[in-house]
Amino acid sequence: MGNTGAQGPAAGRPEQRASRRRVVPVRCWIVDGKVERYASLADISLDGARLLTASPPLVGTTVTMRFRLHCKGNEVSAEARVVWRSEGFRGRGGVMGVEFISLTGTDEIVAYVGEG
Repeated sequence: MGNTGAQGPAAGRPEQRASRRRVVPVRCWIVDGKVERYASLADISLDGARLLTASPPLVGTTVTMRFRLHCKGNEVSAEARVVWRSEGFRGRGGVMGVEFISLTGTDEIVAYVGEG
């Protein structure tokens, strides 16, 4: 199975994000067409995020995401494009990187990333 599309960050390529990011161990729901699935945010920036999920959508797929960065915080929702993915191996889940297209809750992300 391996990588499909662009390589993930573990492939040794230079960092491509322009915005500061922060590790964010919170659950997230993503919708890809008719399929809604659970994912876990690994890190986030104003430009995008890295997510862990059992079956990442294909590169180029547009997904809708929703999550809360704090238990009492507002829900953040985003439309994002999958820019890289890896399916994992030996029963381990996959990982994907997304770039935000549109975002509600920008203030939540700015505050969260700034706390780190």
